[in-house]
Amino acid sequence: MNDRRADERRFDDLRESLLRAGVAARTIRRALLEIRGHVDELAGEAMRRGTPEREARAEAHALIGSNEHLVARYATRPELRAWCCRWPSLYFTLLPMAAYLTLAVAVVGALFLIIEPLSGYLHRTHIPPTVSLLIATTAHVLFLGVLPSAVGTAFAVLARRRRLGFRWPFAGIVLLGMFASLLNVEVVLTGGATPGYAGAGIGISTESLLEPFARAVAVILLVYLSMRFAVSRFDRERRSSNADATD
Repeated sequence: MNDRRADERRFDDLRESLLRAGVAARTIRRALLEIRGHVDELAGEAMRRGTPEREARAEAHALIGSNEHLVARYATRPELRAWCCRWPSLYFTLLPMAAYLTLAVAVVGALFLIIEPLSGYLHRTHIPPTVSLLIATTAHVLFLGVLPSAVGTAFAVLARRRRLGFRWPFAGIVLLGMFASLLNVEVVLTGGATPGYAGAGIGISTESLLEPFARAVAVILLVYLSMRFAVSRFDRERRSSNADATD
């Protein structure tokens, strides 16, 4: 049992080292599976020759080489490294903005699909101004708060999973906050014979930079706090998982 635990500790250390070296997660899973199988095969051959299990497994581990040797064998091949580790400056800055814009456009498209059929109904009903204001405020919170926070948090957790530093994810936060703050989000839902209008849209507005700047600071702070919370929770779960594995 102790030998098996020693094996698991070695493979856990190897997984951690491969992650820090930037090797892709799929490659790590495949490599660990192959190395485990190779160790079991070598140990089995030694035990069939009469070698005790502990010595057989020790010999098998010695034959496959040290963790440093194994990490070097994988980390020196660029095609085995994760994209986010090969190009972190692009991955954590441009990709979050592209993901956010894609989500924003998708949400606007969904709103049009929902609102457009209601145009005829809106002409025949009355929607209080407070309800229209609530809808518009909710849209601003969604586009300028929820969506960038979700995107930023996802990329922060990914960076943490890859054992990467926080420099490029933080740069991504700043760019994402500035980009989101420039969007002119409009969701209008009114009723009655005269107004009867339903619409939604996004657009870039630079007429007054003071308001977008204030929004950018708020969005950056919101996304940053959301990311730090998610990263802290991820770290706690990982430490708890490691402690359970050690017991």
